[in-house]
Amino acid sequence: MKPLLIPRLLLLLLAAWSPLHSFASQGYTITDLGPGIANDVNNSGHVVGQGNPSPVYPYFTRGFFFNGRTNEVLTTTNRVLRGTNPFTGVSEYWEVLVTTAGGINDAGHIAGIWGGSPYGDLSGQNASFFQPDVFLLKSEITVTNSGNGFATRVAVNNSDVVAVSRTFYDSGLYPNYWSTIGGLRVEAPYSMIYAINDSNIAVGTAVSIFAGRTLAHQPRASFFTADGANTYIDPRPAGPLHANDDFLSHGYGINNAGHAVGVMRGAWGDHAFRYTGGALEDLGTLGGAASTARDINATDQVVGESQLADGATHAFLWQNGVMTDLNTFLPANSGWVLTRANALNDRGDIVGVGTFGGADHAFLLSAPLVAPTPVVTATFVGGAVTLRWDAKNGAAQKVLRAPLPEGPYTQVATGPLADSYTETPPAGAGHYYRIVWP
Repeated sequence: MKPLLIPRLLLLLLAAWSPLHSFASQGYTITDLGPGIANDVNNSGHVVGQGNPSPVYPYFTRGFFFNGRTNEVLTTTNRVLRGTNPFTGVSEYWEVLVTTAGGINDAGHIAGIWGGSPYGDLSGQNASFFQPDVFLLKSEITVTNSGNGFATRVAVNNSDVVAVSRTFYDSGLYPNYWSTIGGLRVEAPYSMIYAINDSNIAVGTAVSIFAGRTLAHQPRASFFTADGANTYIDPRPAGPLHANDDFLSHGYGINNAGHAVGVMRGAWGDHAFRYTGGALEDLGTLGGAASTARDINATDQVVGESQLADGATHAFLWQNGVMTDLNTFLPANSGWVLTRANALNDRGDIVGVGTFGGADHAFLLSAPLVAPTPVVTATFVGGAVTLRWDAKNGAAQKVLRAPLPEGPYTQVATGPLADSYTETPPAGAGHYYRIVWP
């Protein structure tokens, strides 16, 4: 019987731990961030987005910040000087209203879009709108130079470099686009930026225009740098829209390794892609015709949304070549349908929007905090059993022993036990051990 003890013991040790450290959907937890959309999450699990409209200005959404415990509406008393009233000589201001929080870095600094309240202008006429501009929230709101056009998208990296996209109409009918990185204008034609990494490389879309100001344009996923240069991610040739309908692409996310994600159009439809150099990698779908990738983290996990076979749209996580519906990470009858994942951090926390209670709600899906799988060896010498494990896994708290794999188990030692445990088990049949870590 003794020669069989160690193989049986090792078999038990491997079997006992594998379910606990597998990629298990039940390890995720979901936090309801209220009506709205979550746009970004940092490595501390802090989230920003936009939520319910202002009760005073119902045409504006309100930016929010989730600090890991509570959800706060972003407000500010900062004001922008509009000028001096020519009749009274009194200075008048635009009140800053935070409408969207678009990005947050690991220092907790928030970049987003604000709008002015629709007060009367200096001549006594009512202003119908105020052009949205950009803020970077540290200890107070800092407003960038407005320039032309409406700020539509904003992102920030860990060096507080802000990337901004703007939209304006320069010929009355068709929109024009331009972007800045750290306040410097990107000269790529009709550019839009969606994300920026810590090397100040941004990702987005540059558009080639053909036949003057017509709809014959071709958006191409691109990298951008602050010196105004852009590089098309999609290596396929440019050309007129209708002759090259397969070549449209948009870039939406980038990590610090320069890997990018987005959406590309081919004969198959619109599919999420990942770029790590060379050709774009088609990430497929959840069974439907279309998918879009929105963000990529340091371990090349990708999130976005995809159609199902029935045409519904669900949020997804892609990793190691497999696209998984995020709704499978939720308990049965949760009341949620997660429809779009906008961002994730390096530990795998995911944010986005889903339906809950019949309305769109922002969500935070927190990844399970899984400890490294302990590597355990067992030896049997002179009647004594010695169990050893790597000290980097931490001190063990308990050692349990049983005569059968299913138990019952009896505690035979208490910790902390740094990296090993030795005992002489009772004579008789084989024995089975379990080790418990914190």
